[in-house]
Amino acid sequence: MKVGFDATTLTMERSGIGRYTLELLRALMEHEPALDLRLMAHRPLDGDLRANGIGHLPRLRGPGLPIKLAWMQTLLPVELAASGFDVCHFTNYHAPLATPVPMIVNLHDMSLLLTPERHPSRRVMTMRPLLRGVAHRAAAVICLSESARADAIRVLDLDPAKVRVVPAAPASAFRPVGDGSTLAAAARRFGLEPGFLLFVGTIEPRKNLVRLVEAYARLRAGGFGAPLVLCGGSGWKNGDLVARIDALGIRSHVRFLGFVPDEDLPLLLNLCGAFVYPSLYEGFGLPVIEAL
Repeated sequence: MKVGFDATTLTMERSGIGRYTLELLRALMEHEPALDLRLMAHRPLDGDLRANGIGHLPRLRGPGLPIKLAWMQTLLPVELAASGFDVCHFTNYHAPLATPVPMIVNLHDMSLLLTPERHPSRRVMTMRPLLRGVAHRAAAVICLSESARADAIRVLDLDPAKVRVVPAAPASAFRPVGDGSTLAAAARRFGLEPGFLLFVGTIEPRKNLVRLVEAYARLRAGGFGAPLVLCGGSGWKNGDLVARIDALGIRSHVRFLGFVPDEDLPLLLNLCGAFVYPSLYEGFGLPVIEAL
């Protein structure tokens, strides 16, 4: 079977969906070697994918566009018509509204429709119609949890028969690290002492980080001394979070690490004293599984 696989999230810093995409590709290559996998992306893939065993896979070579959605809605359908693919798989709803090839789509959560106030207004205006259209045109929809499946069927009025649950799993790198020198080197590199509180995720309102820093301030008032470490790329509307940290007088005790490469996340999880994840809504919550 010839399968087109959406690799657009592998052309940028990998957050949750990017890590999911990478691990799904790895698993397909290992467990389904007969599949003829072809990558679809609007830009060159990250160079580290060669080390991850992905870079050698063939990809569509039509002209790309720097803006992903423009490429997906205009050039990609033309490329797909000539591709000979039996099916194409998009790991989120950023997918063509019209495609000559049967399409499988991942719907990770319905936050865009259930909690639009927690997304930038421009994203809501442009992406809600796309989400609905892609979900109804897909031949099959994959959700990562029964909760996400129930939300998708209810909110989008989808045929339950075409919506399947395929749970995610952490990469093999997320495991206890017994090499003390490796952990000590990571602690020095990040300027951290073991035992800190750790959050991993995009820094944005729906992750509920204002409430987290308020709870952390109460811990400090009760004598807790370890720092709070926020690990993840900057999303949007973070001014309230920074202002609240300043108002609570805990700026020197809260560390923003920004985006952290995949290879460092397991080390931080091994070094932390506790992992915290106060998100208001998730379709699955992969960071929690990775932290276990």
